[in-house]
Amino acid sequence: MPIKQAPQIQNTPSKPRTAVANPQNGRSPHLTLPALLQRAQLDPRALTPQEQQTLQQTLGNRAIGQTIIQPKLENTSYNKPLNGLQTAVENYAGALSTAVEDARSMIATKYFVHIPAIDGYMQSLCDNFDVHTNKFKDGAAMPRQAGYWIESYVTKVVAPAVGGGLNVILQAKRGNSRPDVILQFKGTDIAWLDITSTVSEGHIFDKDSSGWFGTPYVTEVTYDGLKLNALNTVTIPDKSSKDISGLLERAKEAYKKQLAWETAVLEKHGLHFGSMMHNVYLYIKNLAVKDTNEMGMEDEELDEFYSPDSPGNRFQNLALSFIEDKIKKKPDPRELAAVVMYWQTMVSRYEKQFGAKLPPIYHIPGKKELGLNWVTDASSADGEPLTREWFPL
Repeated sequence: MPIKQAPQIQNTPSKPRTAVANPQNGRSPHLTLPALLQRAQLDPRALTPQEQQTLQQTLGNRAIGQTIIQPKLENTSYNKPLNGLQTAVENYAGALSTAVEDARSMIATKYFVHIPAIDGYMQSLCDNFDVHTNKFKDGAAMPRQAGYWIESYVTKVVAPAVGGGLNVILQAKRGNSRPDVILQFKGTDIAWLDITSTVSEGHIFDKDSSGWFGTPYVTEVTYDGLKLNALNTVTIPDKSSKDISGLLERAKEAYKKQLAWETAVLEKHGLHFGSMMHNVYLYIKNLAVKDTNEMGMEDEELDEFYSPDSPGNRFQNLALSFIEDKIKKKPDPRELAAVVMYWQTMVSRYEKQFGAKLPPIYHIPGKKELGLNWVTDASSADGEPLTREWFPL
């Protein structure tokens, strides 16, 4: 069955921002809004009552707070000279921090229910929240899911602009680490930025990658941790309580781009990957039955020997060996589990969007059937970036 093509997305470059000169005396009642915002960012105490009222009427109190808030950047390191790129890097880090604060507020006020989920990470938080009871179904998973929602919202929906000729790369693998955001200049990593809760502050230096100590600029963009008990007392706000028309348009475009990419992946790799995963399942099951050396084992021993819930079990080792032979690459079980999880998400999202049922071969066996069920939390391996690495277009 041919896969219906997702609509082509035109990438329209955003208009460059015009620098606004700082007005003399800073008291003119005829200041434009951009100039007023610039003054508020430089020194909010210098605003006159009339200027404060203008901002309040235009943006609202909460937006003003986000505009003049200082970036929450922790454990910032300048490991090497930035060679003229420092301003661009720091401006991007500040914009990222402001977006993170806004994203955190979206969850703290439960306004996130009105924001379209453009990927599996955002969808998982929405799926975990019951709008009828106004509570999260799995409280233990909420902080992790909220963290991934924030990352996706900030980097894909808001997507702060970057200057200085820098390029933004999301969650690219670097050794045994995967920075949330990488800024590159002419193909060279200039900055690594990690978005994290204050609960995990400083964890970048516990990661097994020398890049956190050698990349020219490194920082953690932090947000205050979210507490389940506090969230459960917050009522869902009305959608009209905030003007998010521009945000919804960006989310719509981001979703279209994401769906277009996923459709291309399914079209190019779907039958091959689906067939391989089904063969893994059948191959391992047949081996388990035919292995006469283990027929005399007690049931309890067999369960432990082959149980997908046991790390390093026979089933898993055979599966990984079989896949390694097919793709000529030794897969990490966490990475494979993340790819399996994300693949199923892509298939279901495609079918829902286009109202079309894909052939059964696209619906690959789950983690348990593949001997990967013991990997209960593969989200730290980040399914989407891994899928991009496993299935390049």
